[in-house]
Amino acid sequence: MNWLGAAIIVAACSVIGINKARSLGNTEKCYAALISVLEIAKGEICTRRAPMDEVFRVLAEGAAKPVRPFVSGAAAQLTALGDHSFAEIWCGCADKYLTQLSQASIASVKSLGSSLGRYDAEMQCAAIERCMALLSQEQQAFSSGLSANKRMYIGISSGMGLIIAIMLL
Repeated sequence: MNWLGAAIIVAACSVIGINKARSLGNTEKCYAALISVLEIAKGEICTRRAPMDEVFRVLAEGAAKPVRPFVSGAAAQLTALGDHSFAEIWCGCADKYLTQLSQASIASVKSLGSSLGRYDAEMQCAAIERCMALLSQEQQAFSSGLSANKRMYIGISSGMGLIIAIMLL
């Protein structure tokens, strides 16, 4: 019976490490999806000169799963545009839905919100490009050690499970 408990403890700790490694992979997907959404927004604003409500309609349809709540949340709150500014809506959604990104990335996305819909198309495109450049740098820095970090989390959690199991036996 003791061996069964020890095996359950090791398995549970290993699952914790696997879940953390999976969340790291989801963070990398979120960076890529956000960059893709900003690329679409840039095309809509700079090329088509579309209004913000139409931009968000297009983004909501084409957003990848990791950033769909962010885009959908911002699009849904556009109806409250008279009560709140677009920048407040954008920043609120960034704080609520992009929590897995680094603080520098979130700050860049928030600063982009103060430019969107406020200035002419060229200035909005420049702001989107600055944000995309920072997000790309953050994504590259994050991705450089991703596989090592995944192995580390799985290894540490499995090792801790073994240590706990040995102590209890």
